[in-house]
Parts: sequence; structure tokens; C-alpha cells
Amino acid sequence: MLVAAAVMLSLAACGQEEALEEADDAGDAGDSVQTAAGQDSTVPRFTGDGEFTMRYVASESLNPFTCDNAYNSAVLSLIYQSIFKVDENFRLESVLCSSIETEDNIVYYLSVEPVKMHDGSTLTADDVAYSINCGRTTGIYMSRLANIASCLVVEDRVQITLFSADATLPYDLDIPVIKYGTLDSAMPVGTGPYILNGTVLEPFSDYGKELPLDKIVLVELEDRQVPEAFAAGTIDMILDDTGDDLDYNFHNDYEARYYGTTWLQYVGFNASSPYLTSDVRKAIYCAVDRQGIIDSAYGGCGQPAPLILNSVHYAYPSAAENGAGYSVSRVESYVTAAKLKDNDGDGFLDYQSGDGYEPFTLRFIVCTNSGKKVHAAQLIADSLTSMGFKVELTKLDENSYLQALQEGEFDLYYGEVALKKDFDFSVILGSDGSLDYGGMGSETYDSLIESFLNAENDSAKREAASLLCTQVRDLASVVPVLYRQYAVYTQRGAIEGFSPTVSGALSDIENWTVYVK
Repeated sequence: MLVAAAVMLSLAACGQEEALEEADDAGDAGDSVQTAAGQDSTVPRFTGDGEFTMRYVASESLNPFTCDNAYNSAVLSLIYQSIFKVDENFRLESVLCSSIETEDNIVYYLSVEPVKMHDGSTLTADDVAYSINCGRTTGIYMSRLANIASCLVVEDRVQITLFSADATLPYDLDIPVIKYGTLDSAMPVGTGPYILNGTVLEPFSDYGKELPLDKIVLVELEDRQVPEAFAAGTIDMILDDTGDDLDYNFHNDYEARYYGTTWLQYVGFNASSPYLTSDVRKAIYCAVDRQGIIDSAYGGCGQPAPLILNSVHYAYPSAAENGAGYSVSRVESYVTAAKLKDNDGDGFLDYQSGDGYEPFTLRFIVCTNSGKKVHAAQLIADSLTSMGFKVELTKLDENSYLQALQEGEFDLYYGEVALKKDFDFSVILGSDGSLDYGGMGSETYDSLIESFLNAENDSAKREAASLLCTQVRDLASVVPVLYRQYAVYTQRGAIEGFSPTVSGALSDIENWTVYVK
């Protein structure tokens, strides 16, 4: 019983990835699994109802260019393939592109893999160009593809011309491919491993790779029904954005696979605030207990961000973390360097103004559209208060929050940004960043970001990442807090060889081994 309890506790703790990884490595029925308590336990394979079942939402779009529902997106990742995708470390991989060439990062030529489509035809450059143009003009990919001036077919290759040079164009082509002229049909023709027939996904016979499931059943559920259905085995997989305010409370044994995202939460500054000097910003940088915020506000789910780049990125400069984490002693050192002190004995720091000292209050704003973000901002405010800063945390509805940002009515703000998969930080750090509400961006960052994005090999990428992350750390232009994680929950022992990524939680299904009895 003690061993069983240890297993359950290790699974319930979202942040204990090491224990989960050990459990995920289990072999056939009866294999020995190392538990969090360091003891051996025999974990039988999951025995379900004989069908592999996934949740979907019938009332939401199943068109790959307009769908913005997480569950339906997972279903669509089994029906459609993308031109490119990224792996769990944000390394680019080709899917339907056999080669891509450019001499100036403005005009690209893309050759297409001649795979079979669901209607029996062979994928052509016309289909891919059509799909790109659909994305430029329709639905959820328009902003991502806004730099494309034209896309057409030239000598059986896709020619893409950009408005401005961009070495990372392939990251933007992580979009679904459909057959020419089928966008307006109820279900556009794709190339993925499965075809939707009513509420059942059936294998595509010409996919070319062996698939682990003969069918996948789709079922509709309300959020409140999910835990019970999962415990009963009538649903075999659940997708979860652990950063939103919906938290599942499961009462059965399960496996969780967490994967990184480009959703960055951070503290932004108002450059016009007279007391937010570089040393004060660096003090705030070191006053943020990132792991404490993840544990308390996000139930242990999330990746601490001592540096601005996601730590799972293949070019992440671990050495630059030195001096970037939570440290009371470093806060005190920066406070001293900033010449702040409690001059009037009220318990709060004052800043030097001429020959005297003046009190100040940090106006900190957060949007109430997320309870977890409000909780995170409160923890940061409490930490700063405990270190002598007087902080006024104001919780604003979305419209009021955006108005305050646009009018500069803040000193600090708790922000969130969904970066592109190439981690282009220009939106918050560039000299003309659309989300740089505090005016902290600069041409120096333009240059550093360009070097990072245009790096020609892994070595250059890592060097550029180190320079960028170090600059943000040393200037404290923003304070990165955490990257949100997504999760996929399955019954214990039900699936092996499963590695979800932000390019498609289920896009590697041909690598799975599934045990559903």
C-alpha cells in the first residue's frame, strides 16, 4: 500500500518529471517500475474498454485553417500534415518539403514530397502553394504569414517571396497542407495518417507507415465529465494547457507527458519611471522566485525562466544562468548599488533625489483574465514587499489593463506573449516591438535577435542565444518568469514511444506502441 501511495503521489505531482520519465520507460506487462520512493513495483498494463477514445467538440471547427480548439486541433494533427514542424527541443524538421533553397532570405524555392493524399491523388506544388495562400488570407495563420508577399508555382516548385528578409521562414510554415481547391469543403483533403469517418478516425491506407491503432473513436464531453470518463477508461487521452485556470482532479493512475511551449510570462517595465534604474530592475529580476511561483500558482506545471529563452530549446545557454536566479543577497547588493534606503524608517525603501530621499511606490498591474497570472503577480508583489519595496498591485479587467499599458499608467506589468516557434523576441524587445509597452526595446536588441534568428549552424545559434540572454539578464530589460507547459494525460502503461510537441501533440503517432485491451 505504501508503494502504491508513492506511485500515486509521484503521478499527481505535475512538476516531478523525473519520476514520470522513469515510469514512461516501462516495458511489457509485469516490468519493474522505479517509484518515487525508490522501491520496485509491478505495474500492469492498462486494460480499457477495447477502443481508443479521444475527446473532441462537434460544435467547434474541424477546418485546419480556422480551428482554435485544443481538442479538435489534436484530432486535426492526425488528419493533416504540415510542411515543417519542430521537435520537443524546437529544432526544425521537414515533413512535406524535400528541399528548400534561398540566396537572399527573401525569395525561397520549396520542393514537395510526392506523398499520397486522402483522395488518391499525389501531393503537388500547387497543393502546397494553395495551402500557404489559404493561410495568408484565412483564419488563424494570417498574422504568422503576413511577411509573405506572394506564393506561386514555378517549374514544379513553390516560390515564396517575402516583403522583408527572414532566415526563419520554415518555422512559419508549420501549417497544414490540403488539396488545391478544398478549403471550403466540410473536410478538406489532407495527407495525414488518419481519415475522419463520422466520429471515427480510420487509418489512411496509403500513408506509407504502419499505424498503431485500427480506429480512434471521438466522443463529446463537458469539462466536468472528463475526470470520471478518464477514470472509467471510456476516454484514453486528455490534452491540457496547464497554464489556464481549468485544473483536472484525477482519481486514477495515469501518466503525464509535459512539453514546452512558446508562451512566455514576464514582468515588463516602464522606461519612463524615474526610479526604475538598471540596478533597481536587476534587483527585481533577482527577487522573483520562479520555481516558487510555478509550485504555488501553477501546481508545479511550467518551466522556470531565469533566462528569456525556453530552457528546453536546443541552443539554451545554461552557463548564462549564473547570477540570473532568485537571490535575496543579490537583491540587497543591487539595492545598495541603486542607493536606495529606508530613510524615514517606515519599512520601505526611498530613492535618492538631489541631497535627500523620496518615497516611491511601484505601480504593478495584472490582467484578471487568468487567476493563475493574478496569483503569480501577487507572489512577486509580496516578494518585493518583503525586500523593502512598496508595491501597489492593481488587478484590471482586460480592457482596462490594455488601456493602462497603452497609456503608460504603470511601473511594472505582468505580461504574457505567445512567441513564434523561432523565438523571435522582437515583439517585446525590438526597437519597434508591437508589445513593448514600456519602451524598453532597442536597436541593440534588434541586432542580437537578428543574429540569433539568422545563425547558420548550431554553434552560431548557441553563441547568439548566449549573447541575447546575457544582455537581457544584465540590463533586466524584462524579467522572464516562466514558460507555460502543455500536458497529455494517458492511462498508465497505455502508450509507449510518445513525444508530444507544440507542432502537434499526436503528430508522431506512427512511433507509438499502444496497449488497449
